[in-house]
Amino acid sequence: MSAGPSTAVVRALGLAIFQRDARGRLRLADRAPEWLRALWPHAAQPRAILRSGTSAFLENFLVDAAECWKAGGDRRISSGLWVERDARGAEHHLQASAFRAAGRATLLIEAPNVAYEERTALVQKAHELALAYEKLQRAEQALAEEKRLLARRVRERTAELSEANAALKQEIIARQRFAERLQAEHDLNKAILAEQSPEAIAEVALRRLRQLLPCDQASLLELDPDHQCATVLASVRGGKLTRDGRWPLSHAQLEKCHALKSGRLHQVRNRPNLFANPASGRADAGRVWPLIVDVPLIAEETLVGVLNLATDSSARFTAEHEEIALEAAAQLAVALREARLFAEVAAGREQLRALSSRLVEVQEAERRFLAHELHDEIGQVLTGLKLTLEMTGRTVADPPDATFTEAIGMVDDLMQRVRQLSLDLRPQMLDDLGLMPALDWLFKRHFKQAGLRVRFRHTPLAERLPAQLETAVFRIVQEALTNVLRHAGVREVTVRLWRDGRNRTLGVQVHDTGAGFDVPQVLGARTSSGLAGMRERATLLGGQFTLESRPGAGTRLTVELPLAPARSKSPPPTADTQ
Repeated sequence: MSAGPSTAVVRALGLAIFQRDARGRLRLADRAPEWLRALWPHAAQPRAILRSGTSAFLENFLVDAAECWKAGGDRRISSGLWVERDARGAEHHLQASAFRAAGRATLLIEAPNVAYEERTALVQKAHELALAYEKLQRAEQALAEEKRLLARRVRERTAELSEANAALKQEIIARQRFAERLQAEHDLNKAILAEQSPEAIAEVALRRLRQLLPCDQASLLELDPDHQCATVLASVRGGKLTRDGRWPLSHAQLEKCHALKSGRLHQVRNRPNLFANPASGRADAGRVWPLIVDVPLIAEETLVGVLNLATDSSARFTAEHEEIALEAAAQLAVALREARLFAEVAAGREQLRALSSRLVEVQEAERRFLAHELHDEIGQVLTGLKLTLEMTGRTVADPPDATFTEAIGMVDDLMQRVRQLSLDLRPQMLDDLGLMPALDWLFKRHFKQAGLRVRFRHTPLAERLPAQLETAVFRIVQEALTNVLRHAGVREVTVRLWRDGRNRTLGVQVHDTGAGFDVPQVLGARTSSGLAGMRERATLLGGQFTLESRPGAGTRLTVELPLAPARSKSPPPTADTQ
């Protein structure tokens, strides 16, 4: 019985409360009062059992009490007063009540020793306390049931949280794996984009794919549908890189390629590798693999290659691995297609550069030939014609008339024009004496013909430069000076010629302070063939062409051309020469 006010009242009244246990025995439910210790000591112990034979009167009352307990409900019976004597002969007036409290059979024994009115009030109070005790017992039972339900809910919720926690852990692990996969695929794409040749792309891709896919051998094949051939760009097995070359596709391989055009991944179990080079001579060319995976490389709806994976365990290749293989194959297809296009463009540019270089050489050869023909052949003929006319004028008796003199003058003018045309085509001193004398002659000629003063700064050239380099520098300076005369509106220009400190490049610069122009606009309009020619000459020799200009701020043209290293460093620039 719970401690509290009801317990205090029960003890104050000297009540002995017995309740029937699961075996039908009456046990003391609370502390025994003094009279119970004196009258029935064996029943006064904590949780003591009220044995049969304790009291004859009580035995008879318990028969009626059993019927009352059996009926249940709020029924209650009382024994009335009876007297019992203890071991010392003292009398004890007792009264018993039987009822059910909180669903349990309860026996209440009291020893009234007060006046009747007080005893009746106390009995009524005891009855009320018993009812309160019964309600308390019911509340305790309800609380116990609620606690049981709460415990069950806590267990269920704990189980749900455990399941959710386990699912969350699995989700975190899956997300981490997915993040690692994305990072690996990003690194793969980055590594692929960093390479340019198909062979380098295949090598770096296979080495990284071995970290993502479970395979014991990986090969990347490039297909040539026009010639029905396959080329192994790279093959990796056991960390060793090989290239098995090129071979014509067999009928079975062509059928496999036709099936792979659908874009779906193909798996073959316990078969030899169909895409092994039959002419490689390798001992394992006909080996039977537990699992072979062929992944198509498709770019612009064209099968450009096959990613061939072979593994010793067929159970290791999962759906996630298939997804990774297909994504990698898509990136590889685009990269290989772009690499081939880049190689074709580079080859085309190289052919164009070689053709342009050849055209320049042919042009200079034609210029040289025409200049030689004009100077040597036509010049000699004109010289002979002039001498003939002069000798004819001396041999005749009459002095030459005005027409004859005019003819000789026309021959002189024609000879001068042929000479100038020969020099314009190609000055002979450029081939005979080199770049520096040719530039000096060019500057003097511009000053004599157009009044353009050239301030020339240069480092001495101890030896002749290659003929192609000398020609390019001369033509660039010649065209730049022509542009100054046509557009700059100045009568002075600065030309610089130098070698760098390590004798690796030859630089030339033409600078004027004239009208200037908008460089992007002029170059974009492509109306200046002179600028295009200068840039082309510099590009053909592997040099750099830089043009700086603004309207009203002059123009600076700089060209740097590669130069074979000289044996010793050139001295610093000399003083200005005009």
